[in-house]
Amino acid sequence: MSDFNLAELLPFYLDETDENIAALNDALLRLEQEPDDSRALAEAFRMFHSIKGASVVMGFASVNALTHVLESLFDQLRNKKRTLDRPVLDLTFRCLDELRDYHKELRSEGRSERDLDGLTRDVEAA
Repeated sequence: MSDFNLAELLPFYLDETDENIAALNDALLRLEQEPDDSRALAEAFRMFHSIKGASVVMGFASVNALTHVLESLFDQLRNKKRTLDRPVLDLTFRCLDELRDYHKELRSEGRSERDLDGLTRDVEAA
């Protein structure tokens, strides 16, 4: 396992994450029209779960923390323990924008200085 190189995995991580972010955007747009769309809620949960898992492997702690709280939020939504309202939807869109920008920086610069901690706290508070 000493030949395992995370830098070689970065392009694959970024491609997968870009796909997940696009799917999340589509799911959120559907939820904007129908906040209790169970399929869209489940899809969003799965996409956050996928990004979270991949970020752990890659060592992106801030992405992991943010997607972990988003995954928990969408687990509550899909299990009807809470309902999706406009403020939570807007916050989720903001998170998605920041994740997209974080990953754009990774792709272009090989790293990101983007701080996701504030959003993580905002999602926890929501």
